[in-house]
Amino acid sequence: MIDNSKFTYDRSWEQIEKMLEQAEAEKSKHKLTILNKKVPMNMKEQPMRDFKGLQGVCNALRWVLGDREMGRQKVLGREK
Repeated sequence: MIDNSKFTYDRSWEQIEKMLEQAEAEKSKHKLTILNKKVPMNMKEQPMRDFKGLQGVCNALRWVLGDREMGRQKVLGREK
């Protein structure tokens, strides 16, 4: 059960959109590191984890904003 007393419910749509933009930008930085052939594989482990985490963040924020292409199954990681 979720403890509703921990939530303020005072975020504006603009704040949520800004967070999505920032998460997308961070995700792109990590993707560039992952794709950079000059970066050794052992230095790509954390950027890969961060990329996947931010991918989930972006999916969830898109769902909250009502993205018609972001289904519940994709947010929950059940759809590729």
